[in-house]
Amino acid sequence: MRYPTLRRLRSSIPTFVILVLASLLAGPASAQVRIGIPRPRPEPVRNPSPVTRTTGTAKPSAVPSATSTGPSNDLAPTGIPSSIIIDDGFTFFTLHNKKDYVGGKPISKGWSLVSNLRMAGPAIPKRSGYKIVVKKAGQPLATVRCEADVPAVPQHEVGRVVVPMLGHCYDDTQLVQGEGKFAVEILFVNGDDDSERHARAYEIEVHKVDRVRGTVTKPEPDAPEYYISRHGEVLSSILYLRPGSSRPYVNDSSADTFGPNMVEIIYNTSTTDEGMGIGGSTSFLRCSVDGQRIELKDDKVRHYRPGHRYYQEIYTDRLAPEFKQGSGYKDEINFRQYFAVLPLTWGKQGVYQNYTKLEDHPGRWECTYREGQNVVRTWRWTVRPDVIVAPHPEESAGLTFFPGAHLVETDIPAGGSFIDRRIFPAAAQAGFIYGHRWQTSEGKAMAARVPAKGKPWPVPSTAR
Repeated sequence: MRYPTLRRLRSSIPTFVILVLASLLAGPASAQVRIGIPRPRPEPVRNPSPVTRTTGTAKPSAVPSATSTGPSNDLAPTGIPSSIIIDDGFTFFTLHNKKDYVGGKPISKGWSLVSNLRMAGPAIPKRSGYKIVVKKAGQPLATVRCEADVPAVPQHEVGRVVVPMLGHCYDDTQLVQGEGKFAVEILFVNGDDDSERHARAYEIEVHKVDRVRGTVTKPEPDAPEYYISRHGEVLSSILYLRPGSSRPYVNDSSADTFGPNMVEIIYNTSTTDEGMGIGGSTSFLRCSVDGQRIELKDDKVRHYRPGHRYYQEIYTDRLAPEFKQGSGYKDEINFRQYFAVLPLTWGKQGVYQNYTKLEDHPGRWECTYREGQNVVRTWRWTVRPDVIVAPHPEESAGLTFFPGAHLVETDIPAGGSFIDRRIFPAAAQAGFIYGHRWQTSEGKAMAARVPAKGKPWPVPSTAR
């Protein structure tokens, strides 16, 4: 299987071109499509070309906690070599709850962190992986090491291509108790020598839902369940220029792995029941550039729900009088990540001419995603001739994504859209992407516009 070549251009050249490979599948290689993605600046490989494939679940092993190696002169600020990046937009954490019974009564034994991670670089040794350390107040509470999925690279292209390192890691013997804020340290484990380099420090906020079981006349406490709040991710919208025949950015879905170069947006919600069915025949996009409406060749939006990027917990009780008989009280909280394929395209299209091309309309784009007359989200980004989509200012503050993937400005309609069950502005203003604090005026202004909707957390039946 061939991989694309990565060329480093001199700084006097206005564009930085990365040739992108078609996706790697678990089975035989698919046809390759070479498409240039202009880059904003010529520098060492920081956002390598995406090469996606299905994510294998590596069997984890618990290892003793260790202090990560501090950065040295030949390392990026994160500690890993400057040629390797962690894809912050791909990172997704969930919890696996574990319970037991003592005297016939259910008790919580704690939770273990489930980590979905992706790194990429021009040369990642075989057997490389991740070490994930959960900490509170600086003290390690759980440590998991897992081997990642690293595709083989032909010897003649080692060091010249960009490959992904995918990990789906957890160990249900590494249990953490309680709720609150926890630090999550990600270390890159080199498969050649087992050396560990600090890759990223994230933060998760864990909450608990209490539950009741038993009969109407004799209810009794059930073991509580724990979950990670993603209220801060409501603005973590990622636009991805997906090359033709490649997999989606959130690659646990195989939707649309054919056809022209596509434009995806990945976005996040705490979803209503009605919102679960979004993406019908009335989904469409309306766009303007520099304030002037443009007529799209096709305005239909295709909408997808990656199965592994959703979780819910349900609080239950029988406290209020009306719930002391009949069905008990329930209050659900959930978080879901969606992605929408927009009716837009980019780059060389060959015979595919059905979508409006970004480069034909340079300037400040504003696109509103609608379901019928209901506004779901408004996204803004800038198209420049040298880079297609310009990086968001927050990307210069320590975030890294695959090339062609960028944070985009996101607006939620006043009062929230019909798909939003809960929106918590304070969480969005505090930061995004698992604890990254807003660093720019543009990011802080976006967070200040987030509306409130519903209650942030489930509440007892007596506090509705």
